[in-house]
Formats: sequence, structure tokens, C-alpha cells
Amino acid sequence: MSKWMNGLSALSGIFLFSSSVSYAAAILNIVPASTSKITLTKTGSTSLTYTVTNTTNKTVVNNITIEPGYNTPNDFLSFSVQNNTCNGALNPGSSCTFTASIQAATLTGTAILMPRVCIFNGADCSVPVASNRVAVVVPSNDCGRFTSGATGTWNTVASSPLHSTGMEFSNYLPASAPATLYLGRSSTFYSFISSGIGGVTGSYNLLAAPTVSFESYGSMVYYAGSIWTITSGNVLKYNTIANTWQVITSGLNQNSDAQTALDDLGNLWTVDTDGNLLKYNIALGTVTTITLTNPDSTSEPRIVYDSCSGFIYFAGYNNTIFYSYDPISGTETSLQHLPGGLSFQDGFCADRSGHIFAVTNSAVAYQYTISTGLWTPLPAGGVVGSFNSTCGVGADGYLYATDPRHSSTIFSLKLQ
Repeated sequence: MSKWMNGLSALSGIFLFSSSVSYAAAILNIVPASTSKITLTKTGSTSLTYTVTNTTNKTVVNNITIEPGYNTPNDFLSFSVQNNTCNGALNPGSSCTFTASIQAATLTGTAILMPRVCIFNGADCSVPVASNRVAVVVPSNDCGRFTSGATGTWNTVASSPLHSTGMEFSNYLPASAPATLYLGRSSTFYSFISSGIGGVTGSYNLLAAPTVSFESYGSMVYYAGSIWTITSGNVLKYNTIANTWQVITSGLNQNSDAQTALDDLGNLWTVDTDGNLLKYNIALGTVTTITLTNPDSTSEPRIVYDSCSGFIYFAGYNNTIFYSYDPISGTETSLQHLPGGLSFQDGFCADRSGHIFAVTNSAVAYQYTISTGLWTPLPAGGVVGSFNSTCGVGADGYLYATDPRHSSTIFSLKLQ
């Protein structure tokens, strides 16, 4: 999201706007009181004060107008102007101020604030330069679904007809999903619907085979009623109602054993063959490569998304690297490694509420709490780690995990 002069992305689609006004030589310099990211709840509100300075050697007069929500859809954020002193002549080098009151509306996602101030009856308009544009995030409903992560003891899930090395789970399913969990391996695809606490009883349903076979060690995500995955460079979509698969696009330079993640703006994320991030925008069908300072060049890159922070998190299989990536600022941050020099294995998933779960090269899996930056061990007695493990958060609010190399059992652990 580095170029917002002509565009804005939001969760319920991609909103594109263009302007007929040129800002090459802005007459007005527009500076917010703070450029820190603003996070709102779906019903939240806040305000931000801007200072407007006349950068020319001429007095600016003749109807100064302010559009605080320029380039932002009304169903995402609504605005009003308060405490406006920009209502008269503005001498060379002098300044005025206004406060933008911001109210979240119905959508979730991210926008970039760039209020437009126009003079001479709209003939000349200015917006803040890129460094003075402020991100506003309204997290999805996934954020806050869980508060503290894993709790209790592991359950043994109903025996699965699919239990093969290299299998994958749906990484995260909201409570509204039509199944508790999806499982895939090669050309085989199942749904699991739990009928008991933590899946101790339930039914597995054989579904249509994917158009392109699943590569090993990947993952699936749920978006707008469909299952999505990127495998062997192909973007696949599964229609949960019609029980059909579709190849949406192909030819992505993907590390074929990488996981797939989904952000709150309708972007799929994975890792390319050079260890950099690939972003596929579902609405636009566009692919963007984000070159990393610290590429994940491991053989089976792990990647998830967290709705509360709005960050991508990636780790290295059979390695200790663990980073976050902020899609707004482009900042990469090295995060605390697993305790005791343990390494990540294939099981890597998140609850989109501030917690990441990792199977390790030991008998203990771990939970990472984003707010504290700390790893804590999950209860013993569940999944034992190796390179064939997988995990996912089910629609029923349980963490599901397995490792076919060690056991034919799928385990579940309650999240709260």
C-alpha cells in the first residue's frame, strides 16, 4: 500500500479513485498532528488536527474548502470538520488549522487519510505528501474472537480418512464457515464437521478434487464464502456451495511449498522462489512482489496474518527466523525466536486475534502472543513436531494439529 494518491483498498472490495487535479507543486502544505497509525473499532471514532501552511509568496483567498475524507468511501469512514480556522485569507508562510472528526462506518480494512484542501473555488487543490498521510485501520471481526489463546488439554479428534505426510489444513476458519476444518493432500480434499466438543466426534466429507493438485506443506484460507489457496503458482478457488474448484490465475513465481495467508483487505499472501513476499489482490487480479530485507529462503516458508496488528508474520521451516511485516509502512521486524534454540516445523497457524501457534522440533508446541512478544509452551500430550506437521484454527474455536509422521491422530485444543 505504498501509493495512495489514486487508490484505496478496503475489505469489501477494492475502491479505486482518480483525481483531475494536479498536485505536482502544492500551494498548501498539510501536516497532521501525528502520523501514527489509528486503529478504530467498527463503531469507534477519533479526531486528528491538521495544520495548513501557505507555501507561496502570495496571499491565498477566495473560498478555502476542506474535504477531510477525500478518496475514502463513505461506507468505510465518515468525516466532519471541526474547529476550522482556515476560513479567511491565508498570508504567505502563515498557517491555519482544522480538526477532522473520523467515525468508522460498516466496513473493515485500512484507509490512508489524505484530506484535500482547495482554494480559488476548487481550481487549485493540495493533499498531504506521502510522509504526512495517516493509516486508519478498522480490524475485522476476527480480531477479538479470542483473548488469551490456548487453554485446557488436548482432545483426540474423530479418526480422519485423510492422514498423509505433507497434508494441509485450512489455516483459519471464522465461526460462520460451513465446515469446522478443511483438509487437503495432493488431489484429495475433505471437509470435517464437528459434532462433539473439539471434534471428538464428527463427519468427514469427501469433496471435489482440486483442479491443480495441492503441493505438500501448504495451507488454505477462507474468504467471502470460498476456500482459496496458492499452490504451484496457481491461485485456486473452491466454491463451498457448488462443490467446484476453479483456477483463477496461474504463473506466479511461488515457492511451491509455501503457505497461503489472507489479510483483511482481500489479499492473498505467499512467498516466492527468492524468499520475498507475493501479494495477490482477489478483486483486481493483480500480483505484487515485495522485496524483503530478510527474505525467507527456507524450503517451506510459513506465513500467517493477524487481524489485530494488521501484520504478516513469516517463519522459516527447520529454522529459527521469525519476522513481522507491516504492509502499510513496509517495515520488517525481527521477532523473538522460539525458546531453547528450537526451530519451526510445518505446523504454523494463527487465530487472527493476536496469537500464533507453532509446532517445533520437539514434543512441545508453542503459542506466540503478539502483544507481549513472548512464546509460551502449549500443554503436553498433543501434537509431536516434525517436518510433516500441520495446524489450523477451526470454525468451532479449537486449534487443530497433527503430525502424520509421529501419529495417526489429529488433536484439538480449546482457544479462548
